[in-house]
Amino acid sequence: MPGVPGRLTPDRFGFSMPVTDPPFDRPPYYYRGIEVMAFAYETDDEAAAEIVPEGLVMAQSPAIAQLIFTNFHFSTLGAYTEAILGVSCLWEGRPVTYCANLLVTNEVGLIGGREPYGFPKLFGNVEWVKEHEIISAYAERPTGKRRSGHDRRIGPDRAGGDLVAGGPRGTGVAGRAVAAARPS
Repeated sequence: MPGVPGRLTPDRFGFSMPVTDPPFDRPPYYYRGIEVMAFAYETDDEAAAEIVPEGLVMAQSPAIAQLIFTNFHFSTLGAYTEAILGVSCLWEGRPVTYCANLLVTNEVGLIGGREPYGFPKLFGNVEWVKEHEIISAYAERPTGKRRSGHDRRIGPDRAGGDLVAGGPRGTGVAGRAVAAARPS
């Protein structure tokens, strides 16, 4: 004798997996008290091309990468920090930023970007440290293996420190800071 048939239909699915108990609600999500450090820098065209998928073209030569550290003190997804490595590209002639690597510090920050939007988020140790007039941010994956980092002086002297960024599987995308941060 067969059992009772299942009753869960797609119109009753939650916004994300698992469909019967999603970890968060549908957007919109609300944020406040956000701190951001963003750095754009020139990098080697060939190194950048290694982490950018076919169909995209570097927006310029030398390639421009962005390293962004965010500290979300409050959001309806929860508090978390994030490090983003992006590369300026063109898609069908339109400017886009390809997000090659995003490290986040908690599950909801990871799932909230990866499941509905497809961002390549992974868990990592992303630190945001303030000492006197210096803000330091760095990202590690795994903990102890530094993938990227930067120091920034706050106040009248805004000279930045050294900039290093690592792409997935150890691909290095490093360079001299331009635009948002000046090298010291």
